Amino acid sequence: MKSYCEPSSGNCLLVEDRPTLSNDRLSVRRVLLYKDYDQMSISSVDLETPEVLTWKNFNSRNWPVDKKRLNSPAFELIAELGFMMEALEVEPQEWQNVLMIGLGGGALSNYFSSVDSIKVNLTAVELNPLMKTIAKEWFGLQETPNYKVLIEDGVKFLEGAVQRGEKYKTIILDACGDVKESLICPGKEFMNPSVIQDIIKVLDSDGALIVNILCSRDNIANENKVLLMYKDQFTTCFHVRYSEAQRLVACSHRKNWSFLDQMKRFEENIKAVESRLNFDMGRIILKFNP
Repeated sequence: MKSYCEPSSGNCLLVEDRPTLSNDRLSVRRVLLYKDYDQMSISSVDLETPEVLTWKNFNSRNWPVDKKRLNSPAFELIAELGFMMEALEVEPQEWQNVLMIGLGGGALSNYFSSVDSIKVNLTAVELNPLMKTIAKEWFGLQETPNYKVLIEDGVKFLEGAVQRGEKYKTIILDACGDVKESLICPGKEFMNPSVIQDIIKVLDSDGALIVNILCSRDNIANENKVLLMYKDQFTTCFHVRYSEAQRLVACSHRKNWSFLDQMKRFEENIKAVESRLNFDMGRIILKFNP
């Protein structure tokens, strides 16, 4: 549909609408990907298909984004983990501060900002201004008093957040580096112990850190590398698998707060969350993390 190129890196990004037909029902998924690495999706959202298609509305470019639906297993898991680990409440009395480092297409941040009952006060920090432009033009990004997107270096933002005494109940690290590297996400600057210490300082005492991992190769070695780096700094860190080949890392200040240590409690939390929110990752979590 449209491509965007970054003069500094030479990387080009592509936005595509991909239609599918099932049981005579048309659905369209919008994806953001690297033009030269089209098997690697940065973000994807489902669009709201008109009940009746006409010549006036058939162009999917103008269809609204379904913000309350996460179609990526990784993003759905990331969203659910904060509740599973009791860092976030489903129906809180007060606003819950959440920090995202890395915006992508904004699918995950859209979800948090669109579900009123969870009262998330969301700050998304994105280094690349082009990502914010794409998110606004194609992925339905709309900033509000409780959802702001800052164009800033994530490392410098964390340094400032420490100085300002800020605290977040959940921190989602989805900041990526060079797509040619074997470990793409997290970017190498977020494998620095001093940066991890800043994350520790701004994470609430009962909060959760979720680190998205993306590899182009050597998945197991790279996933273990990320876990060991963060485990060396945090009280508790553990892998959460969501497919045969993919895991992410979750960390907490709490002692013995892993899936292995708290299996029954976390299972009950998953059931409670999924009964109220539009999640369906519980069966996947339990399948791959017995």
